[in-house]
Amino acid sequence: MQKVEPAQGRLRQVKNIDAGFEKPKQLELEGDILLKIDETNNSQLALDLYNKALKDAPNDFDILIKAGKCLDRKRDFESASKLFQRALVEQPQSATAMFRYGWARFRAGDKDEGLKNMRAAVKIDHTNISYVTKIAEVLMREGEPEHLEEA
Repeated sequence: MQKVEPAQGRLRQVKNIDAGFEKPKQLELEGDILLKIDETNNSQLALDLYNKALKDAPNDFDILIKAGKCLDRKRDFESASKLFQRALVEQPQSATAMFRYGWARFRAGDKDEGLKNMRAAVKIDHTNISYVTKIAEVLMREGEPEHLEEA
């Protein structure tokens, strides 16, 4: 909380100094600050800000990912999938977007599509151990440990 108040103050200063500061970025930063204050209680408020930002910047990769994360936290996996898919259109080789899209698809019940995309993310970024760990966790939970080598 101690770091959030100065961040909010700096954001206000930037807005006052630079009237041309992009509105979508302002909204994105305000959403980021809300999530830092309290991720659980402020995810809807942050999502509202990200959605406003997306109206002015509908193809902004970072905002698409952040809005998708908020929807994922709310367990709205279908809507999260759509945003992650849009992020993939903007950056087709993004391991982050690929993995998040796969994870959301998996949690939405489309397990094959989910695993396919999570594995594709590992091929893009094989150094990200959290991707491999999540896939292994999913396979163990699904009772398919024989497929661990494919992860």
